[in-house]
Amino acid sequence: MKRLLGVRRVLALATERRLICCWLHKSIWYWRSVDWPPDACRDGMPMQRKAMSEALEELLFDSDVVGVQLELLLPVSGVYWPSPHCWCRKGKPPW
Repeated sequence: MKRLLGVRRVLALATERRLICCWLHKSIWYWRSVDWPPDACRDGMPMQRKAMSEALEELLFDSDVVGVQLELLLPVSGVYWPSPHCWCRKGKPPW
């Protein structure tokens, strides 16, 4: 019952070909991976979101990992980082 109430931190890395998840349990790091369906991810961008979310769900469920805090590690090409020094002079962020 305790595993249903606790939240486990899960790191997920999405590549062009597969999803890799890792988590810490009793001082031991575990990892599992699953291959994406064909053409699910292109240039770091998800193309088949439903199929990809189902693959993540199945991977965690089959690994008996429930109650997770998912932290997705994105490729640099898939991330936009606004620079604080650019908007500080104007007094407000661009968003």
